[in-house]
Amino acid sequence: MKPSNPGAKATRRQRRIARRMAALGVPDFETPADCAKRQQRMVGRLRRRGAGRETTEGLADCSPKSCGMFECRDGCHFAARRFRHEMVPRATKIFEQREGPLWFVTVIHPDWSWPTTEPFSPDRIRQAQDWLATRLERLGKRNLLAIGSWEFCLNIELDGTCTWSGHLHFIIAGVTYDALEQALAISKVEATASGSRPLMIKPVVSRLARTIAYCIKMNSEQRLAYRDKTGRKNRNHLPLRAPEQYYFDHALCSIDKGARVFWFDAWPYMPDGIRIREV
Repeated sequence: MKPSNPGAKATRRQRRIARRMAALGVPDFETPADCAKRQQRMVGRLRRRGAGRETTEGLADCSPKSCGMFECRDGCHFAARRFRHEMVPRATKIFEQREGPLWFVTVIHPDWSWPTTEPFSPDRIRQAQDWLATRLERLGKRNLLAIGSWEFCLNIELDGTCTWSGHLHFIIAGVTYDALEQALAISKVEATASGSRPLMIKPVVSRLARTIAYCIKMNSEQRLAYRDKTGRKNRNHLPLRAPEQYYFDHALCSIDKGARVFWFDAWPYMPDGIRIREV
């Protein structure tokens, strides 16, 4: 009998995960090596900018097989990958079993923005999720299924003003376009204040697993406003600069893994051991 080789077993497992995600339509799913590089850069960035030990301690010891922290943090790239490769296949399966249309929704509310000079607060996540819960209640719970997350990015306006902008991405089933648009409607005054399209609803006709993976991703960006040739306001999507990337990393490392993710009538299907909020 050959002795077991933990390294070989781990490699085979990661290959199975890669094949499974590729079969679902996510061939570029991040690898453990990708996560190790991102984790190393993040820990270095946090330490260089003076993050306390309570933030960084344990993050450098995380790996695909183990968590180096007492409580897993949302900023850990290994945890994010593990969560996504567990959740995406399960969510894909239950959405494929649902009859009727699926919708990919983005909500950007002006009340979810804050100045870059203000510290991050987890209450901002709850504010957006509470807003969504109230709106979904208008639709009733029968046959409704939704999974998504809250995230935030940096908006740079035409005059150079910078703000953090929170928004929701989610997939929802069991509702018509008109009913969903009415339930999530944002007033014209609020829409003008947001500086962006406050509500976007698109049908999911293909690439379901990839769309779910996008809804629960862990990254941010800067969205630079500009005027196109027709005079319309658009945005370029660029990587965050070092100070803003530190802010983003520090924010996610201050909250529990899964704190940004929410579900509506989907708990029995979600990964074990992750506290996901029901809205």
